[in-house]
Amino acid sequence: MKIRHYILALTILASSCTANISVDEQCSQSVRAEISEYTRTVMGPDDRISRKVLWSKGDRILVSAGIRSKDQAVFVTDDDATASASFTIEDPGKTLDFSSGVFAAYPSSGMFIGMPDPQEDIIITVPGVQNYVEDSFDDQVMPMISDVAYGPELKFRNIASVLRLNLSSAIGELKIKSIIVSSKDTISGEFGYLPATDTYIVDSLLTVGNTVCLECGDGVAVADSPVPFNIVIPHRSYSDMSFTVKTVDGMQKVFDMKPGKVLDVKRGTILDIPLCINALGESQEAMVDLEVMSVSCDSFEILLDLQNVDSYFCGLSTKSAFTSDYESGTLLTLLNYMQPYTSPLSYSGPVVKLQESLEDVLIEPGQKYVFWVVPYKSYGSYSASDVTFVEAETDTFKPGGFNLVTVDDEFFDYTTISFTVSSFGAKYIYCMLASDEFISKYPTVQDKIDYMISPGSQATVYSTSKEQFVRKFLRPNTKWTFLALAITRDYKYGQLYASEYRTKALPYNDLSIAIDKDISLLRNNNLVRWNVTGGDAESFRYIIKDTGNHLWTNTFEKSVEYAQEQMYLNPSIYYINNTTSSEAVLSGLEAGKEYVMIVTAVDADGNISVADSWFFEY
Repeated sequence: MKIRHYILALTILASSCTANISVDEQCSQSVRAEISEYTRTVMGPDDRISRKVLWSKGDRILVSAGIRSKDQAVFVTDDDATASASFTIEDPGKTLDFSSGVFAAYPSSGMFIGMPDPQEDIIITVPGVQNYVEDSFDDQVMPMISDVAYGPELKFRNIASVLRLNLSSAIGELKIKSIIVSSKDTISGEFGYLPATDTYIVDSLLTVGNTVCLECGDGVAVADSPVPFNIVIPHRSYSDMSFTVKTVDGMQKVFDMKPGKVLDVKRGTILDIPLCINALGESQEAMVDLEVMSVSCDSFEILLDLQNVDSYFCGLSTKSAFTSDYESGTLLTLLNYMQPYTSPLSYSGPVVKLQESLEDVLIEPGQKYVFWVVPYKSYGSYSASDVTFVEAETDTFKPGGFNLVTVDDEFFDYTTISFTVSSFGAKYIYCMLASDEFISKYPTVQDKIDYMISPGSQATVYSTSKEQFVRKFLRPNTKWTFLALAITRDYKYGQLYASEYRTKALPYNDLSIAIDKDISLLRNNNLVRWNVTGGDAESFRYIIKDTGNHLWTNTFEKSVEYAQEQMYLNPSIYYINNTTSSEAVLSGLEAGKEYVMIVTAVDADGNISVADSWFFEY
């Protein structure tokens, strides 16, 4: 249980945090020295009432005259430990126009600035994890912006503040591992910032956090003399703030604000807070325990026990998918886009009932699954060591079932097969339409059964005793074998049901059509003619397409027969033309391209003739 202590004293030390930056007017012509790594702005020495923020060699600022990339440029300095530094443009081939005004911001990454308008908010970042720096603060954690400038003189100001925790120990020397600042108010992450009023805007579309963690590396020694720990936070009023101090040996101390107390943190200030450790308790590390209790063909039960965990992420996936995501780091990356669960904190039962998002997940027989849990962190990034997971392989169905499959209400036409499939008392019914190719690959009854119940098969699984089986968009005049298998409630399968069906054949008429394949007539007059024998034609349908067009390659699969079927079944779709004349004027053809033309004749009953086709290069 967390023992709470109150902050004893709050003192505020004003800080002068303005740095004047001089930018050469011919900056686009200057040459800069290569800087191999980013550095930081630092705090200068105390001068009783203020500490200046100084520039460091290699600091980069982003200067923006607009939202387009060509209106923005990064500038870098070679000066060090000075409040006024000369910056040169990083890309010497680029020129930035100051005449309409510019905004500037630090750090150059983690900021989004656009038009130089103080009434428009910019996007800034206050890192949720910062590193201890002796008598200063971490690299690139103190955001700064300039006022709108119309020349090379930029005046920056801090748009955050510093908590300086002056930590001492009354119980001997301690080595501090980390300090976590927590607040019910947002304290880290991405914020909108309004320069006109120096106020923060919390937007639901931005990622924010309620903690900032100061990592102290191998540990910082603290004894009876106070040691300052500087943490950058947004300037605002805070309530219900707490500080958790952790030592390298796994102990911790929690300091809490008195209920009702408000901590008013002003922009560009250092807020001194003295903290004295007079006792330590056990660190409340998150603990996750997972255990598989039982396994069936379509589910498995787990025991989930979480300690010192307020909320958590969890998921269920096949072992192959989990292994890929876990090893690549994708699993941890996705946590930023998930909402953590807050209950239950202990659980025993079928894993699919633990998460609402898994209601429609089908757990298949004979498949390996992984259930994983990651305790939620309100600060910091996640690593592979944060993931606890358990693996389970579901059982396979066994023969010996007694349920039989029956089929009623059969219907089929040119492209559709449908009927009602049922099996009284069955737990599942596995169904599929099989082509002749499938039948040849799985010749025996057991071959077919093994495929249908295998993970990843094309079988449709129904979980009730009566379902409507419908398959559309089939080819006319093609044969299909319907296969069905009933699974009992004790996971045994019965006799395989098999029945053949054939879609209706298209009723072609007796007309014969022939295209006059006269390329000269087409090139000179854009005209194509055809003639019909064997009777009277009511109208004609034709398709003319570039053979590289996606409608030809994907829809017709370069099959004249398939294209003709579409002309019969879908006479009104936009790439089929109709005419009552035995000729067509073609336009828009491009020289050097290959085209295909397909023509059919339609009689008074709406039936079509066998098509004639013409492939030609225009």
